[in-house]
Amino acid sequence: MDTYQLKFLHPSPEFRELMILLEIEKNQSLSQNLIAKKVGIVPAMVNRYIKGFVKNNIIKVNGRSKRKMTYHLTQEGISKRNALLFNYMNETIWLYKNAKTEFGRILTEFIKEKIKKIVLFGAGETAEVVFHAARALGFKIIGIVDSSIEKQGKEFMGMTIESPSRIEELGPDGIIITSFGFPKDIYNGIKHLEEKGIKIRRL
Repeated sequence: MDTYQLKFLHPSPEFRELMILLEIEKNQSLSQNLIAKKVGIVPAMVNRYIKGFVKNNIIKVNGRSKRKMTYHLTQEGISKRNALLFNYMNETIWLYKNAKTEFGRILTEFIKEKIKKIVLFGAGETAEVVFHAARALGFKIIGIVDSSIEKQGKEFMGMTIESPSRIEELGPDGIIITSFGFPKDIYNGIKHLEEKGIKIRRL
């Protein structure tokens, strides 16, 4: 995870511990600089965590030279990793459920307007949550579109990602913009479809 991209959920010390331990588990010979880059923190912070891990017998360090130094999880380290991962997954599931509930609240506006057939604009993580929330509420998702040429033609949630130019041909009652990247620009590019009776909603 690129932690520097987080705006509302700032990484906790426990989250950083988990990320460092996972990186060490994947590659015992990673330098502290590379670990810092992958986790999204400064090398000095990684060094402090490493020292704490060694002190608490979470990891063992082999090699005296920095270039040849390797890190290894102890049995206590594996237990620590598992406990942190369990808590992380529990919190992630809780956040997912809450996001699904919130998106469901937005989707109820479509229900009030008796809209059933919808197209999702933006094939990303947000679209996955909206997809499941919409299905649970009885919506028929007839298409997923994305402006990225690299994504078009690929499978997403069991459907083929289409070009936005196909929206009208798909014949939806409504469109949900599930992309948080330039949603205003996306809306401006498809707002002409509202004249044809297609409702558009942004999250």
